[in-house]
This record gives sequence, C-alpha cells and structure tokens, in this order.
Amino acid sequence: MATALSSAKRQATRTFRAALHGLEGPLLAHPNARFQQAPANLAHSVSGAQINAQDGVEIWREAAGQEHRAVPHPGIVTISGAGLIGHTERNGAEHRSVQAIVNIADSSGRPLLFPFKKHWNLKSSLKHFDLLFAGPGESAQRKVALLGSSHVSFYHFMTEVAGDWWFLKQMGYGERDFSAVVVHGHRTRWQEEILQMLGIPVEKRRYHFEMKERHIDLVLPYRTKGDAVSLPSWMCEVLRGELGRETGVRAGVRKLYLSRKNALRRRMTNEAELTTRLKTLGFEVWQLDEVSVAQQQELLGSARVVVAEHGAALTNIVWCPKDATVIDIHAAFPANPCFKILADQRGLRYIPISAFQRRNAEHDDWNIDTNTIETVLSAVRGL
Repeated sequence: MATALSSAKRQATRTFRAALHGLEGPLLAHPNARFQQAPANLAHSVSGAQINAQDGVEIWREAAGQEHRAVPHPGIVTISGAGLIGHTERNGAEHRSVQAIVNIADSSGRPLLFPFKKHWNLKSSLKHFDLLFAGPGESAQRKVALLGSSHVSFYHFMTEVAGDWWFLKQMGYGERDFSAVVVHGHRTRWQEEILQMLGIPVEKRRYHFEMKERHIDLVLPYRTKGDAVSLPSWMCEVLRGELGRETGVRAGVRKLYLSRKNALRRRMTNEAELTTRLKTLGFEVWQLDEVSVAQQQELLGSARVVVAEHGAALTNIVWCPKDATVIDIHAAFPANPCFKILADQRGLRYIPISAFQRRNAEHDDWNIDTNTIETVLSAVRGL
C-alpha cells in the first residue's frame, strides 16, 4: 500500500510540475468541475476600458493589462475532490502581506489555475502533497466556499469577499450549504468584523493560511476580480446592503482628511504641511485603520467633503451621502480608477488630483509639493 501511494505521489508531482509550465487544461473543462452560469443581470460588469473612453482623460490606468483576468461567462464553479493548500508571506509574527495564495489541486495533484490567480508557490505545494491523498476510512466530502482573490487589502477584501458572498446568495446558496467558508485574509480585527456583518458564523470562518484540506467539494464564485478596473455595476449598492448601511439620502456636514501615515507603503512624508492648511478650513484628520468598520461607516456617512491620498481607505466613500465630494490625490501616474467607479456608482462628485507625472511612485513614500497643496486647497474652498 505504501509503495503504491508513493508511486501515485511521484506521478502527481510530475503532473503538477508539468501543469505549472502551461500544460494545464481550462478549468471549466475539467471532468470534476460543474458550472452554473449566472443570468445576464448578475454578470454585467463595468470595464476600465469603457471608463477611459467615457471620461476622455489620461490620468486613468489603461485596462489592457487586466484583460487576461476577465471572465467571459461569470457563474459558480464546483470542483469535486479538490485539495487546498494555503500559504502567505509573513512579516515577523504578523500577517501583513497584501497578497495571499491558496493553491487548488484536483485529486490527482493537477493544479487548477483561475483568472484571478497570479502565481503558485511550488515548494509549499509539494511539501504538503500528502494532503491530496485519502487515508484509510476517510469520511464523505465536505462542501467548502472560497471567497475573494489573492489580494487582501481593505479594498479587495470589501469588494471581493462581500461581492462573492452576495453573488453566491443570488445564485441560490446560503450559509447552511457550507461546512466552511474560506477567505483570503489574515484574521485581522477588521476582516472579522466584515465577516460578522455578512452573517458568516465564527465556527465556519477559515482563512487561507489555515488551509491544508483534501477531498472537498470546492465552490467558487467565478467572476472577474483581483484588479481595480472591473467592479460590477452593482458593487456600491451591494456593499451598503450586505454590510448593513441604510441607503437613505441625507446631507453631510463634516470635512474629512484620511491619512495614510500608518500604511506600509506610499506614505506622504510631509503630510503635516497639507493637514495644517486643511485644518484651518475646518477639516478633521483621521487614520481609518485605528477605528472599527462600523465607526468608518458612521464617519463617512456624515461627510460633506473627503480628501485622501489614493489608497484602500477610500473604499469607505460607498458610505457617503450622495451630495458629498471626494478629492483623490494620486501619487502615481497613471492611476487606478477603482474609487472613481465607486464614486460614480454612489453618485458622488469625484475630483482626482495628480501629484506626480511619473510611473515609479506606486510603492515609494513621497513628498507633496506646494503646487499640489494649493491645487487641493483650491478644490475644497467653498465646499
């Protein structure tokens, strides 16, 4: 028995390695995959290319590089007998990476690649290969849902995990259908709060890095995700509905500046120069990572003007009243249009301000210059 199992594992390893070199077949054509296509009203998405053509401006990042992740026929795919191996890069004792990986394989060890998966960790996957093979007397398969993509920032977690959960429910699934719900994330306070708002029970929540499972029925929302240009047209309404925010219209009164000083990258090093000037105009300065998701909803829900450097905190503009103005300061050029899409869906006035005209400022800390400060101040005066 041991010899036969060892031989099977060697064959699976060869299959796995070959698949990683581009020999894998299409996911939906896999014999263990069942596909339930979404109706047209759920499948509709807004593409970045359409947004660029509509606006006729050069600040928005072109969507051509994202086309490889587009899903032409969204729906729900179920894979029988799947194995899951999760891992992440860690920063000391904390899980602070902005990406997470769940490797998915069939019962023979062949990896199954998705449009929103960027890469595999071959060493980690082969190390845990024994998990893909049944032991004596194993029980029947469990049904497990996998939500989100490899990105785990606040923006991606909100739009992809909440969007996937809503999408599953629209396709006839509910919490009772699954023995576990797996998300790409690091079990942070705000991630747990969002899952609580979505109504996913604590005992069913699992995170990618906890996953070493075999022989499960894996259920995945199969839709375009993992980028910043392909938000479905229903996203803003869904976030407000799924996360318990009332959809009524009320006038905002507060002027808010959202700081990134606690971020891991792309921080405004001389931010005090801007915030000092904004405070004279009645602005409050906030770091949203220091308050709960519910408090973020209340805060942005009372805003008349929001100024922020481009970053995940701006996801919270979905809570803004419809009369609010959002000023998005871009430190990189061209910029992702994700927050413009959310602002358009919510009916907000959106003003982008470009601080740099170069392409290498996406990850580096930066200084805001006098001209940009004056441009921001000119935009907010009188609002």
